[in-house]
Amino acid sequence: MKYKVQLFFIAVLAFVALVIAIPTISFTYKDKSYEITNPNPTDLNLQIIQDSFSYKPALDLQGGSLVVFDIDLKNHDGDKVEKFKQVEETIARRMALIGLRDFEFTSFYNLEDEVFQLHLTTPEEIETTLVQVLSSPGILDVLVDDPEALENAETESVSITDGRRSSGITNSDILSMSVISDSRIYSGDPETPNNFGLEIVFKPESKQKLQMALLSNISTGTPLIFSLDGSFVALQASGYYMDPYQEHDRILLYTTLVDSKLNNAVLGAVMSSPSLDTTVIANPSVVVSPTYGNDALLNAKLITIALVGFLTLLIVVILRKRALYVVLATFLFSIINITLHKILNLNLSLSLIFALQLVVTLFVLEQIFTVLKVNKFKKNTKLLEEFTESYSLNGWRPIFSVLILVPLIIFFENLLTASVNQFIQVIIMGVLVWQIYKIIFFIPIFKIFMRPIKSAKK
Repeated sequence: MKYKVQLFFIAVLAFVALVIAIPTISFTYKDKSYEITNPNPTDLNLQIIQDSFSYKPALDLQGGSLVVFDIDLKNHDGDKVEKFKQVEETIARRMALIGLRDFEFTSFYNLEDEVFQLHLTTPEEIETTLVQVLSSPGILDVLVDDPEALENAETESVSITDGRRSSGITNSDILSMSVISDSRIYSGDPETPNNFGLEIVFKPESKQKLQMALLSNISTGTPLIFSLDGSFVALQASGYYMDPYQEHDRILLYTTLVDSKLNNAVLGAVMSSPSLDTTVIANPSVVVSPTYGNDALLNAKLITIALVGFLTLLIVVILRKRALYVVLATFLFSIINITLHKILNLNLSLSLIFALQLVVTLFVLEQIFTVLKVNKFKKNTKLLEEFTESYSLNGWRPIFSVLILVPLIIFFENLLTASVNQFIQVIIMGVLVWQIYKIIFFIPIFKIFMRPIKSAKK
């Protein structure tokens, strides 16, 4: 009964992993187009992870869009290279805060010609407005009611900023930002909230500034207004009540750009990064080809198919009747890895493909050696039972090792270059799935395929 329950659990888990791991297949039959795709969180109205479970080709395989930023340092009297590096660090920080998983950011300068450029390559073209915001000075100001100005203001205000003054809150007061989806993110009508908004967290020493800003508006009850470079970009979300007599470390914002996750991310990134005092000109974007050529993705797929075919043939030739166990084990191992890649939104890059090929190959070889070792036991059921128990992982130690591997995957998120990061992440994830396989899958599946040995003894 115990193994039946385990097998049922394994079957359900494998089925879920399979429907997430399968690729989208499009075909035409009798002049009609059909598409078979995997289920996505949006199909269940869930927005907890990402929009879809699918591989998105990385820059090295699909190319992208290149934006060149020209940094004007002609009137700068100090060390121009040092100033250029400061600008580079600020825009790089903004890019990191936006949350794009795959982009290239490189710098070029020529002191003789006074040319200073930053090259940003992204898989998809970023709208011109967002590029301009990204490269803007990004001077944050939070506006509050000004009693004197309100008394002298005309009955009909020309602008939302009329009758208001600066609260003194700047970029340096922001500790962090995050894009959120919350029903409290609305301006006037609670029935029409934005899909996305911002949660801005203030530094501990700046909480008093936020409280003073809230107290400034206590008589009118108007929301705090956030501006960048003098332009109104966000206001305090009406659905999030903040007691002005208490200190708060965060605020929810309703933004004025088109309601999208990326737009909010760009605004939040600029608000929470240092402002620029140098002119940065963003040139029109241009299309760039894949790093490894237009046929790189096709060739990678062909190599993968060839490798799968070779490994399957190797398994059948070496193990013959025992091949089915290794094929099934490899299948489970592969689809669980792919499922994790998609859930964690890893890009389909050459580093991911090669890393997955490596861990799958090592897993296959180990399973082949395991079956060959078991074949030596022949009819000795006791030795088989002892080996099965010793090979599997039980107790707290393997579970603890699995828990250690999870933060390691996160640790390598932004440590090195994107390509190296992803290669290491996929390797660690492969080891993680390998451990999980030994803990959960191995004993039930292995014993089923070893039954012929037991029956042969009778």
